[in-house]
Amino acid sequence: MILSSILRKDRMITFSKTVFSVFLALLFGSLFLIFLEASPLEVYGVMFERAATSFDLVLRRAMVLMMSGLAVAIPMKAGMFNMGGEGQIVAGALTAAVVGGLDLPIPAGFHTVFALASAAIIGMLLSGFSGVLSIKRNVNEVISTIMMNSIIAYIATYLVMNPFRGSEFSPQTAKIKDGASIPSFFGLDFSWALVFAIFLCISTYVFLERTPKGLELKAAGLNPVFSRYQGIKVGSMGLLGMLLGGAAAALGGAFEVLGGSHSYTDEYFLQYGFDGIAIAFMAGNNPLGIIVSSIFMAAVRVGSLAVSRRTGVSTYFVSILQGLIIVLLVVPYFSDSILAVIKKIFCRKKEVDHV
Repeated sequence: MILSSILRKDRMITFSKTVFSVFLALLFGSLFLIFLEASPLEVYGVMFERAATSFDLVLRRAMVLMMSGLAVAIPMKAGMFNMGGEGQIVAGALTAAVVGGLDLPIPAGFHTVFALASAAIIGMLLSGFSGVLSIKRNVNEVISTIMMNSIIAYIATYLVMNPFRGSEFSPQTAKIKDGASIPSFFGLDFSWALVFAIFLCISTYVFLERTPKGLELKAAGLNPVFSRYQGIKVGSMGLLGMLLGGAAAALGGAFEVLGGSHSYTDEYFLQYGFDGIAIAFMAGNNPLGIIVSSIFMAAVRVGSLAVSRRTGVSTYFVSILQGLIIVLLVVPYFSDSILAVIKKIFCRKKEVDHV
């Protein structure tokens, strides 16, 4: 009971800091907009108005971002940092497009499952390779996964421009077969894959918080030395985290191809992998929090499309906002110091009122 209450309190503190960091990012963003002689109220109003009127598009983007966030959060729980989400998403999307475009003598539902499974396996192989290098050869997984992003991106460009090109006018694959597609969610702009993505976030939370293997994975990340004394195979847990993260990222790309675009287009998934880093930090690596932070980030991304057209502010402003959020979350002493100053001011005001 005591441990449970401590964990609950810790989650509340993390959530409060995240909300405060987002608020500070919006505040600093307002100062930047004033410097550009733009109205913060107008820019934010346009941004969130567009997101509200195109909420089905927000959810479609959030679906991929949820999986991208899991690709960072799960390995981090195991003490690993997967920076390869960008490449893993691309690899999963391209694999799903190729497998989904095959003429296979299997029922429609099985074709979809086969395409998703193929994408997940590719993602696991890519992330697992970096995990093995880190565990067996002490190669920093941050460096290896970043380098893998570039390698995968160039390979994907070659494949979609040459052997798998399905259009004369654009660098994209052929359309997937109808039997491999994921149906639209009641005719909206997103598919039933969103439901599956949310289910995976919830399942991941249950796995990490309620199962022995999940608790071992978290213990290995929190305290490797103590975990070894307890008989936990720290290296195996780190590799498991990387494998699950790679599978999540690849499934994110596959979900969009099978349930949205129905083909793979070169450079379509730019920034999705790196957005996952911001989302994971915003959620405190909590899989349930990733659902909320993904929707928020997707809303900002979709809203930014209208900002440049209606206010003249560049869409790069959204990247500035995202960068501010990450900095404020990664450097907790900054937001803690501001909170301490605010608390001090309010305490002093109460003392004066009391006198």
